[in-house]
Amino acid sequence: SPRTLRAELLRLCARIGYSPPARL
Repeated sequence: SPRTLRAELLRLCARIGYSPPARL
């Protein structure tokens, strides 16, 4: 689901130490 996909994306961003744009 899109919600899970977003959660995985946020997890990846956190892992590499990058904060995604608020719009995302």
